[in-house]
Formats: sequence, C-alpha cells, structure tokens
Amino acid sequence: MKIDELERLQKLKESGAITEEEYTKLKAKIIDGTEGSFEIPEFDLNNELNQKRYVTGLHLSVLLGSIVPWLGYVAPFLMWFLKKDRIARVDRHGKVVLNWVLSSVVLSIIGWILVPLFGLGFLFLGALWLANILFSIIGAIKANDGELWHYPFSFKFFTVNEEPKLIDTVVTEE
Repeated sequence: MKIDELERLQKLKESGAITEEEYTKLKAKIIDGTEGSFEIPEFDLNNELNQKRYVTGLHLSVLLGSIVPWLGYVAPFLMWFLKKDRIARVDRHGKVVLNWVLSSVVLSIIGWILVPLFGLGFLFLGALWLANILFSIIGAIKANDGELWHYPFSFKFFTVNEEPKLIDTVVTEE
C-alpha cells in the first residue's frame, strides 16, 4: 500500500503538480505512517503548473460568450479580479484578456454601425467572431507554455507589466 502511495506521489512531483518541499513532507508522512492515507494536495496557485493552468483557463473563458451571451465578458473579468492582487501572472494575463474583451465590445459596436452599409458590418462582425475564437485559443496555448501573448487589434485599456518571472509567488495578507 505504501509503495503505491509513494509511486503516486512521485508522479505528482514529476508532473509539477507538487513542489519538492511538498513532496518531501508528504513522503515523510507516508513512510512514518502519521496519516492513515495519502491525500492529493489542494489546488494551490503557488505552483507554476497550476498558475499556467489558471491563466490558460482565463484565456479560454472568453469562449464562454459563444455559449451564453455576456458570459465571455463576465467570466474572464471575475477570474482576473479574484486573483489579480495575489498573483502577478494572473494580473498580466488578465489585463491582456480584458484589453481584448473591451476591444471586441468597441469593435462590435463599430460592426453594427456598419451593417446598413451594404452588409459590410456583417462581414466585419463575422471576422471579429472568428478572431475571438482564434485569439483565445492562441492565447491559451501560449499561456500554457508560460508566454504572455498580446492579442492583435486590441486597444490598450490596461497597461501590462512585461516583467517575466519563472514563477509568480502568491501574496498573502498578514
């Protein structure tokens, strides 16, 4: 039983789901038998892999607007707003996504204004819809690779700090 738990723990460490420090502590608990069974660590944004997953989801959350109107605007805002002060990576990616979301609102208004002009507005809105899908997917892929990708054609409503970090630490209030 302990061997299975140690192997499972090793896989978590190798995948980056837990840090070396967490691995050492949990391994000691398993070997010492201080806890009855091994529990999967809680989702923690101190971990680089989990930060990448979160910002990947942040980029993909824009696509929710294709399913439920306005959810593609609300979901990314809430994801950013809830973590922006604690994790710099979320703040940077959130600002990039929100720049695009706000830009797409402005561009949509322009598209609807252009509709009476020989249908140019419909062509413009279709291109915007396609760009929204492509940019969100590209942004998510880049975020998963640890890169910050600025969406083309987006206005700069928020200034994005370009300072790259290997892993962003979580700010805790004391």
